[in-house]
Amino acid sequence: MDKVQKSLPINDKAAQRLKQKGFIEGRKPNYFISSQIARITDKKAQYTRNKGLDTELLKSFILRHIDIHGYATRKEIDELLMDKMPDYLDEKQRKKRIENILQDMRNDTIKNIGSRKVPKWVKKKD
Repeated sequence: MDKVQKSLPINDKAAQRLKQKGFIEGRKPNYFISSQIARITDKKAQYTRNKGLDTELLKSFILRHIDIHGYATRKEIDELLMDKMPDYLDEKQRKKRIENILQDMRNDTIKNIGSRKVPKWVKKKD
């Protein structure tokens, strides 16, 4: 547990035991303490930062931004969401997660009226 709290690597067997007991969450190598342990150790805010926000909530941030400003560039979306991603993700992983969210939204709620290099996201008309 100490290694997980200090973000140090742990072996697979230890990770498996801690996960089975409900002490840790996440995927190798990005394990973090579970909500149960966070409550006991008064690390609830850290747990929430590690867990990140729900994808639907992140999508609502994008839609709200578009409602207010008419459109959103990728740079604006990155600025809006980067600090809301889980703490254990590095910058490249955060950008990929945002890309996945945009890709998912493209299927039903938003469209790109800009170029591939300089996207400009707007809401789709029903």
